Amino acid sequence: LFSKLQAGDNIMADRGFEIDDVLPKGVDCNIPPFLDGRAQLDAGEVLSTRRIATLRIHVERAIERIKNFQITSFFRIVLLPIASEMIKACFFLTLFDDALVPPCAWASTHIFK
Repeated sequence: LFSKLQAGDNIMADRGFEIDDVLPKGVDCNIPPFLDGRAQLDAGEVLSTRRIATLRIHVERAIERIKNFQITSFFRIVLLPIASEMIKACFFLTLFDDALVPPCAWASTHIFK
């Protein structure tokens, strides 16, 4: 998957995923900040966390669309070699659905300007 990333791309990861060292040069990783023993985040970290969360909800909604195909109920051991292709097909079919993020909403929440 990392081989598909290009300079200027941004990826989103959960706390605890230390992947900066394996990302191609020029690819940024957005991970919510840690408390690291502090009582609370500073103002900049709170803003960053909110911005990441507003985009992350769209990722979660996209994953939910794929889960709605309930394709895993059809998985049998003989289908294992093509399981990845089956999931990809579900993903591509969701592209025909209505947009998850209206264009104007994307512009207002886009943190990577």
